[in-house]
Order: sequence, then C-alpha cells, then structure tokens
Amino acid sequence: MSKLLFNLVSDNLLAESSITFLNKSIWYHANSIKNLNSQTLNHEISEIIDISKENLISDTPMSWYALDTIKYLRVNNLKSGSDDIELIKNILNQTIKNQNILKVKYHNLSKIDSLLPNLTIPINLVNILNVDYDSWKTLESIDDYNDWNNYFVSAVNIVNDIDPTSIKTINRFIKYLFVLKSQGEAHGSMSPQNITGSIFLPQTKDETLIAECLVHEGLHNYLYRLEHFQPFFIDNKGVDEKYYSPWKDYPRPLIMVLHGAFVFTGVIRFYDYLIDSNILDKYGVTFEDRLISRYKQVSIAINVLQANNYLSDFGKSILEIMKDSLENLEQKYLSNQSEKFDHNYIEEHLEKYSSKDFLFKT
Repeated sequence: MSKLLFNLVSDNLLAESSITFLNKSIWYHANSIKNLNSQTLNHEISEIIDISKENLISDTPMSWYALDTIKYLRVNNLKSGSDDIELIKNILNQTIKNQNILKVKYHNLSKIDSLLPNLTIPINLVNILNVDYDSWKTLESIDDYNDWNNYFVSAVNIVNDIDPTSIKTINRFIKYLFVLKSQGEAHGSMSPQNITGSIFLPQTKDETLIAECLVHEGLHNYLYRLEHFQPFFIDNKGVDEKYYSPWKDYPRPLIMVLHGAFVFTGVIRFYDYLIDSNILDKYGVTFEDRLISRYKQVSIAINVLQANNYLSDFGKSILEIMKDSLENLEQKYLSNQSEKFDHNYIEEHLEKYSSKDFLFKT
C-alpha cells in the first residue's frame, strides 16, 4: 500500500470507473434536458449525448465541469438570450470537440516535468468560467506562478522522497493547478468536485505546508474517484444525513466527514514519515504540532462515522484502513504532549457544536 493512501485501488481501475461514471452521468442528464431550453442548446446536447453514449468523453477537469453545467441546465430552463448561454455552449463544445474553444491560456511550470509532466496551469480559467470561491482569489500572472514555482518544486520533492507512488498517482489524475492568494497569515487550498482533476494550493513560501496541501488535495481527488468505483454509504445516507464535523462550524454530510477523515489521515502519515526521516528537521516541532492536531480531529471524525452506521462494506473497509494507518500514533506522539501543545480548541469546538450521537447542535 502507498504510504500516503494513494493506491487502495489500482490507478487503471480508478481511471476506467471514472470515465464510465463521467460518460454515463453526462448521457443521463443530457437526455433529461434534450427537449428543454426552447431548442437553444439542442444541437450541443444532441452531440454530447452521442459521444457520451460511446464512452468517448475523456477524463479532464473541463469534462467534469461540463457534467456540472449539464446538471445546472436540468434545473434551470435557460432561454435564448440568457447571459449564460454563450458560455455554456462553449463549455459543451470544448468537451465535444476536445479543442480550446474557451481560449484558456495554459502555462507549464519548469523543473517538475520529470515528476508531474501532466500538470498545467490554466491561468485565466477561473475568470472565463466566472466562478466564485468566497473571498479566495487565484494568481493571475505567469510571473506570480514562476515566483512560487521554486517552493512548489521543493514540496513535490518532499512528497516524492516519502512516497513516489503518491506522486505517480497525482500525476495520473491531477491535470490543473491553481494557486490561491494568501489573505494575510491565512493560506487556503481546495479541490472543487465540479472540476475534478484540479487542485488549488496556497501561495506560501513554506514548502512543507505546500507539500501537506498537495497530499491533502490529491487525496480529495483520489477519494472522488473511489466514490465512482463503489459507493461509501448505503442508500444515499452519506449525502442526506448531516452531522458534526471537527473542521466546520456547521453540519456536514457524512460523505464530507469521511473526506476530511481520509485526507487528514494521509496528512498525518505524511508528517509521521517526515519526522522519522528527519527531512527539514528545523521544522520538527511544527510537524508534531500539525500531526497531533490533525490526529485529534480525525479521531473525532472516525467516532462520528462509527456512531452513525450508514457505511457500505466498501466504506467500512476505508474506515478500517484509516484506523490501521493511525495505529500506534497516539502512543508515539500524544502520551507526553499534554503541556507541549495547546489543542484545547478542538475539544471546545466539539463541546460547542456537537450533541448526543454527534448530531450538530442547533
């Protein structure tokens, strides 16, 4: 098994199941809207039905965004003249024709070609799609990305030194990279599911934090694909049922609690190997602090998942893998750390927002 949880299922199987899920989902939703929109998008919808029926839509972030767009069309019966129509046509046509109809400007970072040759930066894509990520903004110039590149190269090498398998899987499934501008001391990262295959990393000079976020966001994308392979929950309980999450001040679907527990389990293992290998040991105390806080939160999330027994057999196997991955770490790191680090905020958050059976306090 990959040290960082990236090969629970073979990459080939995951790639195959993702493409099948993508094409079947596009075909289903497109057929549902074939006769809507006053024929405004009838030609594009008919074409995308034809190619998805043949399983010909490739696994790219833009293909997943096209799926999200088609789902949007099912709910919103857009008429000709709508401001969104031209953009939607371009999104669909880019997926159908596999051409750069949206006029995205791509940039490739130097010095990582040997490890992440498939990774590219769509500089202007966020603006083209007019998407809003709360107050977070992405870098917008090649110079800004080039200034950040050296820190990213160091981060990639750190992860590769710990687990080359993880970098190979990230290269297989991650196609787009964005960098989020820092907000003072706050650094953000994310992996929106509607552009699966994309990661947003933080604009920071701390290569260890970039490396953590690369693992974290890579695992989110990996888990999206595991969801296409087999369901994690019985019926639709993972989406319908909402419970306490140690990372949020509001209730979350169980699937997102599982996501948090899984990706931070990988992050905990990342720091454990980093500490053991003495890589960048000047950060040692910081690594322990990060590891212990993640460990405490993941332990709570695992309790939430176990207390609400909606996991499928596959979901239970993922849960057991997480538990096995964390085995012995409490004794290794938490036995004498009560005064070394202040993590009282984790227990305070649990007390404030969680009630019996981890239901969210209202």
